[in-house]
Amino acid sequence: MIWLDTKGIRATSVGELQIDNVASGISKMIDEGDTTIARREQETLFKMVERDFWKLVGIMHNTWLDSGVRLKETRKTSGDLLVNVVFPEQKPLVNEEELIRTEVMKLEAGLTSRSRAVAKANPDLDITEISKLIQEIDNDSNSINFVNRLADSMGDSPDDGNSDGSDDDTSMDNSSGS
Repeated sequence: MIWLDTKGIRATSVGELQIDNVASGISKMIDEGDTTIARREQETLFKMVERDFWKLVGIMHNTWLDSGVRLKETRKTSGDLLVNVVFPEQKPLVNEEELIRTEVMKLEAGLTSRSRAVAKANPDLDITEISKLIQEIDNDSNSINFVNRLADSMGDSPDDGNSDGSDDDTSMDNSSGS
């Protein structure tokens, strides 16, 4: 896995290689390596072009002001515009099922906390919403456990085949015995 990192390939993009998916995994590695190199080259080019573009916009802005064009912004730009372009790291798309499976495994192995696992599975929630969600999950779980314990204590089992709740002995037709 370290070798993959040195080649600019995220090991997480490959997934878990098994006998039945090794060809697919190797194909993903090649694609990831190719796109990583191409993306880095493009980022360098785009950063240069972006700097040149904003310098040109500054020159155009100053020229328009000098020629009397009415603009909303009337201040001139300086010739030494500082343009800082940062491209975010490209992250592989992970389907929700795979993400949840990974978080459950990390939780069971003691590698993460429950709140971090819930946060990872719900990235749009803030810390307050995560705490509330965990409380809701606990409440739902407690309710389900209570109903199951109650059903067990009453001897009602969903798999006993009697959906009407009657016993087999009392459900006979007694019309002939009168």
